[in-house]
Amino acid sequence: TEILEAASLCLKDGGILALKGVGGFNWITAATNDESIYQLRKLKHRYAKPFALMCRDVEWIQEHLNMSAAEKQELESWRRAIVVLNEKEKISFQINGYLQTLGVMLPYQPIHYDLFRLTGIPAFIFTSANRPGEPMLTENEKAQEYLISCSDLYIEHNRPIHNRADDSVIRIINNRTQILRRARGYTPEPIIHDESVEGGLAFGAEMTSVFALGKGNDILLSQYIGNLNDFEACEAYKETMSRFSHLFRSKPSWFVADLHPEYYSTRYAEEESQNLKLPLYKVQHHHAHSVSVMVEHQLNNEYLALCLDGTGLGDDGQSWGGELLRCSRTGYKRIFHLPYVPLPGGDKASRECWRMAISYLHTFYPETWIHLPDAFIKRIGEEKIKSLIRLIESPLSGHLTSSMGRLFDAVSSLTGICDNNTYQAEAAMMLEHLASQSETREHYEVDKKNKRNLKFLFDGILNDLENEISKADIARKFHNTLVIFLTEEIFEATQNEKLSEVILSGGVFQNKLLSELLITSLENRKLKVYYPTQVPCNDGGIAVGQLAIVSAYRKMNNIL
Repeated sequence: TEILEAASLCLKDGGILALKGVGGFNWITAATNDESIYQLRKLKHRYAKPFALMCRDVEWIQEHLNMSAAEKQELESWRRAIVVLNEKEKISFQINGYLQTLGVMLPYQPIHYDLFRLTGIPAFIFTSANRPGEPMLTENEKAQEYLISCSDLYIEHNRPIHNRADDSVIRIINNRTQILRRARGYTPEPIIHDESVEGGLAFGAEMTSVFALGKGNDILLSQYIGNLNDFEACEAYKETMSRFSHLFRSKPSWFVADLHPEYYSTRYAEEESQNLKLPLYKVQHHHAHSVSVMVEHQLNNEYLALCLDGTGLGDDGQSWGGELLRCSRTGYKRIFHLPYVPLPGGDKASRECWRMAISYLHTFYPETWIHLPDAFIKRIGEEKIKSLIRLIESPLSGHLTSSMGRLFDAVSSLTGICDNNTYQAEAAMMLEHLASQSETREHYEVDKKNKRNLKFLFDGILNDLENEISKADIARKFHNTLVIFLTEEIFEATQNEKLSEVILSGGVFQNKLLSELLITSLENRKLKVYYPTQVPCNDGGIAVGQLAIVSAYRKMNNIL
C-alpha cells in the first residue's frame, strides 16, 4: 500500500516513475502534464518521436480518438498490444507532435489498474526505460545504477526477467490487423510453415532486428530487438538468440543472413558459421520480404511482388527499395524498379532528407538551382547545397538508390514538411499525415511515353509549390499519383508475365493511406492481392522469408 501511495503521489505531482514490468523496466508519467512529458523526452533524447499512451479505459479512448469495432477488439484482446489510432482532436503536442496518429493501449498488469484508480489520471505516457539508443533495462542492478538517479521514483520486484520484450504494435489496414512490431503477446507464437525448416537459424536484417529459428514446421520469430547500431543492442541480440536456442532445444545445422556485408547480423552469422563449421546462405533483402508474405498465406507458385522500403542491398551492389519482382520461393527476376538516383553521403541521406530532394532535382534538371524553391534554399543554405551538388557530380559518388523510402524523403523535404529524419521514417509519416488531411482526388500527370521517368512527378510538385497549393493537397496528390503509377506498372507486368496475383511487402506499407488506396486500385483491376498481417511488413519479417527461401533451396537440391 505504501508503494502504491508513493507511486500515485509521484505521478499526480508530475513526476517520472521507473517501474519494473514483465518484459523490462518502463518509464511512466502523466499524459496530461506537458512539462513531465518534456522532461521524459530529455531523458530519452527523444525530442520528436511519438510516445504511446496507456489509457484508463476504452471509454476515454472513444472520447478522444476514432476507433472502429476491429480496433476496439484488438485493444481489448488479451495480447494488450499498442494499437495505432487517429485522434479526434490534438491531445498534446508533446505526445505526438503534428501527427494525427497515436499509439494507445490498455493496462495489462494489476499495478497499472491500481495507478489509474489511485491517481484519477486518465492516460499515462508508457515507454521503455533505457539509456538513449540502448535496449530496455531488465536487470535490477543495472537498472538501479541508471534509473534511480534520473527518475523521481523507482520500483522494482524480485522476479527475474529472463526474456526482454517490448510492447507489440499493430494497425488496422484495409480492415485487417497488421502487426508492425511483434513482441509481447505474440512472441514466441510460431509462424506455421508448410514444410520443415528444422535446423535453420535466420539472422534477419539490421534495422527493426528480429531473428528466427526453424523447429519442425514452425518458424519461431523472436521478439523485436531494435536496430543493431549500438553495442548494447548487439549484445541483447546475441543474448536473446542464445536463450531462444536453449528454450526451444534448437541446435542449428545451417544459417541464413542478408546479402549486405556491413550488417551486424550478417557479420555475426559469418562469425558463427566459421566457429561452428556450419553452412551459411545469403538471401537478397527484397526476395526475403516477398517470401515472408508467401509463407503467411501458404503460397507456393510464382507471383509478382512489389517491395517498397528504405534500403536493401541489390545484386548489382546498389541500394534497392522500389522493386517489382517475379518471384518464387527459390528465385526471382527484377521486372521493374524506380529510377536510380545518387545517394549522396550514403546513410546520411536517409537521415538528412534534403539531400535526396537535391539528388532527385539534380537528376532531372541540369540547372538545379533554377528549380529549387526559394524557401528550400533559405532553410538548407546555399553553401550546403553547393557542397552536395559537388559531391553528386564527383566521380567518386557512385552509390545509387531506387528506394521508395528515399523518394518519400525527397518529396517531404522539397515541400518543406520535413528536412531531417530525427527518428526512422519521420518524413514519410509526416507526408502521410498531411495527405490524410486532404480529400483531393487530383494527381500529377504521368508521362505515358516514359512512365518510369519520375520527372513528371517533380514537374507537378514544383509547379504546385510555385502556385502556393497547400502542402496537404501536394502530399495527397503525391500519394494518388504513386497509386496510379504503381498500378499501371503492375498491371502491365501481369500481362507480360502472365500472372494475376500480387504480393505487397516492405516497410513503406506501414503507410495506411498508400496501402489502402493501392490495394483497392489493384483489386479494381481484378488482381488478387496478398499483403502481410501476422508477419511484419518491415524488416521484422525478413527472417521468416530467409528461412523459407533456404529451406526450399535445400529441398530442391536434396541437401539434408
